[in-house]
Order: sequence, then structure tokens, then C-alpha cells
Amino acid sequence: MKKYFTILLLAVVAVLAASCSSGRGFSAYTPNDDAALIFVDSRSYPIDVIVDHQHYHVFSVKKSDIKRTDKLKVSADNMIYVRPGSHDVTVRSRGRLLYQDYFYIAPDATKIIKL
Repeated sequence: MKKYFTILLLAVVAVLAASCSSGRGFSAYTPNDDAALIFVDSRSYPIDVIVDHQHYHVFSVKKSDIKRTDKLKVSADNMIYVRPGSHDVTVRSRGRLLYQDYFYIAPDATKIIKL
């Protein structure tokens, strides 16, 4: 009986592990129901981002790389995860204001901000 229970448990774990692969693009890197912000421009360069008084230092993502699966990790490394809701976002690079807005972002969403 114990042997059958172990086999059943392993089968359930295998099915659950197989169902976790997502293919949902950027949302696959989103922890829980948090939302993600990604900053896109024609080239990659360092940017300073302020989200609701929280400071972040990331890189912009090249527009041509945004949909390439081989560049997903680069895009994910430069995402900022936020709780769903309204946020005040400011983006600067080398002292220049590139973007400033107040917006709502839904749970498990990825907002692409064009700089």
C-alpha cells in the first residue's frame, strides 16, 4: 500500500511540475500576482527609476529585443516588480527626465514604458 501511495504522489508531483511551464512571455517572471514595469528604447542604457519614492537602477531594454525569446532573461533582469494598483513613476538618465506619469497597473500585468 505504501508503494502505491509513493507512486501516486510522484505522479502528482510530475504532473504539477509539467503544468508550471508557462510560455506567457514576461509574466512568467512575475512573482505571485505582482505587476511588472519594463522600460524600452531604441538602445540599452542605464536609467534611474523612482516608483512611489522607491529608487531603482536598471537598464532600458532595446525595442528590437523585447519579443526575442533569447533575450527574455535580459528583459526580466531589468523589470521592476510592483504591487497592482496606482503608481507614480519617474525615469531619469544622466540627470535628464525621460518619463513621468501616474497610472494604474492590473495584477499579473506587464506595462511596457517607451522612453
